[in-house]
Amino acid sequence: MIARPRIGLLSRGDHASGTETARAQERLAPLYAAFAELSVTAVPVIYDDEHVDEVRQQVLGLDGLLVWVNPVQDGLDRSRLDVLLREVADAGVWVSAHPDVILGLGTKEVLYSTRGLGWGTDTDVFRSPTELATRLPGTLARHRTLVLKQGRGMGGVGVWKVAVVSEKSGPVTADTVLHVQHAADGSAPRESRLADFVADCEAYFTWSGLVVTQPYQQRLADGMIRAYFVHDRLVGFQHQWPTALLAEPPSQAPRQRVMEDPDTPDYAGLRHSLETAWIPGLQS
Repeated sequence: MIARPRIGLLSRGDHASGTETARAQERLAPLYAAFAELSVTAVPVIYDDEHVDEVRQQVLGLDGLLVWVNPVQDGLDRSRLDVLLREVADAGVWVSAHPDVILGLGTKEVLYSTRGLGWGTDTDVFRSPTELATRLPGTLARHRTLVLKQGRGMGGVGVWKVAVVSEKSGPVTADTVLHVQHAADGSAPRESRLADFVADCEAYFTWSGLVVTQPYQQRLADGMIRAYFVHDRLVGFQHQWPTALLAEPPSQAPRQRVMEDPDTPDYAGLRHSLETAWIPGLQS
């Protein structure tokens, strides 16, 4: 008789109590149900940085591991977790997604490496604080308003709207006054000298390795369309309405997010671009 595979579902929480967070319970419940139908034993794995050794011993007894931990959240990052995941993968446990796969995707850097595709724009990448201090003034002089993103992040952490206060064109220097607004905390714009803002961004390079900038999209209130794929198969769309960096508060509450069929007529043109150009270009 073949033993049932044992797959761990790893999420961040309090390992000592063995209790998943309410968020993890809600999000992972469909996976537990789906694995039960497949005769696969799904095992909760509760991770925190204080119990790495205990988590390692638990995971080494599994056949595979699905990881549901954000890059940064509540002041925590994945630096210790990623070391653990590499160790157990080297020991023969199947890990998804392996940290090296995530780094290979490039996270926010993918916005720079695919800037020549149909979704691209005048995207720039900065790989050190010195590079940011040296070249950001020129980028701001061209566009006047930018969105700046740290290389790895979730939920708007390390995402800023940066705008030159003066409406006049002209050079930007270290003393130029900016309006800066952080996407994660919903705060109002504040004024900052460019040099001071660059200094505030230095920590992003330590954790995420780089910073990416793009021109601010004035059409942000129109929302954005996410396309969901399983490998190379389109499975659906979702229209979302990010509000954190809008120039003005939305006139009405954001509409509910609803998954829409891949054959939805409104997205036919987008689907054609995705399947014939954008996804093949991304893969290459």
